Amino acid sequence: MMIDKIEQHETLAEALLNAQSEYPPLEKNHTVNTGTYSYKYADLADTKKATDPSLWKHGLVVNGKTEYREGKEFQVDTLRHVHSKETDISEIEITESDMKKFGGNSTYAKRYNYCNLTGRVSEDDSENRPLEQRRQQPPRKSQLEALEDSEATLDKGIQAGEDKLSGMGYDINDLRQESLNTVGLHDLSMADKQKYLANLRALYKTASKGTGNADQS
Repeated sequence: MMIDKIEQHETLAEALLNAQSEYPPLEKNHTVNTGTYSYKYADLADTKKATDPSLWKHGLVVNGKTEYREGKEFQVDTLRHVHSKETDISEIEITESDMKKFGGNSTYAKRYNYCNLTGRVSEDDSENRPLEQRRQQPPRKSQLEALEDSEATLDKGIQAGEDKLSGMGYDINDLRQESLNTVGLHDLSMADKQKYLANLRALYKTASKGTGNADQS
């Protein structure tokens, strides 16, 4: 699928929020029936088909790899924002040694990470599924946790921007007061933090033109 235009956003969080607002419904066309309970789900291919176009439109892409650490195998996937260069990572251990089961677990791990990073829900949370079986599934982030992660990403970007400008002689309290009418960040909304981060980046790029030290913040 060709994307005519990639929307520009200052942060990964902003890009993801816009992409999520455009997700189409996710059809759960596959059924697991164990004999004692059943549930429906969308497989990885269907989930990506319904989600990738919205991600790409807003400059987001998910890629993954297998990593080996201390004798254990992990599926590690990264959500990348092409404009800000910000990333978010999700990983899960693959624990099955039998190759047939390993293949299924590997595919599940990829789908779990993809949904974790993009905010998609690909399985029915059926109360008919036994509690013990549901406990075996890796916990997904709640919407609140996802927002907290997005805000943490913003805070890291702000800290990096302020550090760079401080190193160039700028007074951070003056910058905050001028942009936000406050020197504290704790009570700011995410929208205010996004605007402040955009201001920091614009100021850094302008200041760097005179020094020849411009880079990607």
